[in-house]
Amino acid sequence: TTVEEYDGSGWTTGGAINVGRFFAGNGFGTQTAGVAAGGFSPSAPNMVLTELYDGSSWTESGDLSESKYAAINAGTSTAGLLAGGSPARTSTEEFGGSSWTSGNTTNTALEDRCGLGTQTAAIGMGGAAPPGTPFATTETEFYDGTSWTIGASLNNSRRRGSGGGTQTAGLVYGGLVPGPAASNKSEFYDGTSWTNNANMGTSRYYGYGNSSGGTFAVGNIYVAGGLTSPGAPNHTTAAEEYNRSLNTVTAAAWASGGNMTNERNLAAG
Repeated sequence: TTVEEYDGSGWTTGGAINVGRFFAGNGFGTQTAGVAAGGFSPSAPNMVLTELYDGSSWTESGDLSESKYAAINAGTSTAGLLAGGSPARTSTEEFGGSSWTSGNTTNTALEDRCGLGTQTAAIGMGGAAPPGTPFATTETEFYDGTSWTIGASLNNSRRRGSGGGTQTAGLVYGGLVPGPAASNKSEFYDGTSWTNNANMGTSRYYGYGNSSGGTFAVGNIYVAGGLTSPGAPNHTTAAEEYNRSLNTVTAAAWASGGNMTNERNLAAG
């Protein structure tokens, strides 16, 4: 039931969630308006419970109509999205702040996908199909608030990764790759295609990442915790931030300004 809050430099304990769960990466929103939905526990393997966080405590809200964990997640506490999930399925549910409604299904039944973006502009990335099929995929699907469309493939197959950003400036990072092994690779999406990007410092999968439509500001795209290998002991407390400059730096130039009123020497500004 543990909750930790990040302020850009360190972690502090927050209000404990009411019902313990893992695979609770089915989350979205902000630190003072967060949502945890579904998940998994030995006593409740088909969890539909949804809880809302106000920055200090959790309150139960309307439950999912279908249990989900390891699903595509995106959006905010008043406009959220969960799709797919484990076991592999295609269902989509949208959250309006207090209850869930069904949306159109994804094209492919996959589990262990990650997501990014908003309820009306989301991306689902990677994932895996039922046993007997490839270990991980490069498939992506794009959601426009109504329907899902298969789009540009990832460069690297992965499942159980993390995502952040938007449909025109998105990032997928980490995950479990064939081997199996934890990955430190990331890919950046510019609205058209995926490009291999800077590696994380710690290879991991099931890391908690920011999927809530974050822009590329300092500390807004991050990953924390997760598993570093399929074998034990394999948990990590490492947290990382991703920073990307979207500015073009141009050469500076000097121009004449108005004369000073009084003459002087050895002056500076």
